[in-house]
Amino acid sequence: MKAFTESMIEEVKEKIKQGYTADQILSSMVEEAPIEKKIEIGTKLLLSNRMIKTALTIIIILFIYGTILRWIVYAKAGKHGFAAIIPLYRQIVMYQVCGLSPWLMLLWLVPIFGWLAMFVIAIMKRFCLAKEFGKGSLFGCGLLFLSPIFQSILAFHPNIKKQKEA
Repeated sequence: MKAFTESMIEEVKEKIKQGYTADQILSSMVEEAPIEKKIEIGTKLLLSNRMIKTALTIIIILFIYGTILRWIVYAKAGKHGFAAIIPLYRQIVMYQVCGLSPWLMLLWLVPIFGWLAMFVIAIMKRFCLAKEFGKGSLFGCGLLFLSPIFQSILAFHPNIKKQKEA
């Protein structure tokens, strides 16, 4: 796309003199722009939106908080806390903490059926985690629906410890 030069300014002035509206001028300029430039403009517009910035900030804060919670839960379960920051390994350790086989993760490789199975296993994993820490089904429901709150309870409550293996 041509740079924003004097010729473009003159072109816009000429269209204004001819009676074009601002929307029509903008539409014609957008139609002439290559797809890369359109994507760049769209991205800049999205990131300039305050609501998007706020949402991204909240998501990043929740992600960091969730990683800290997982670190503490892993430490309480006798696993390495640093596993919370390593993407694939964090899932393997969570399966171990929940008493499930990490080999279940291979179901992600099976299209549709495997994905549905992983959805069910993800739900089941919350209840297994509650059971491993000596909590009941209601606590498992809390882990499922209000995860940050109940993971905070699991991580920071001094009396909640992982049950010993039998």
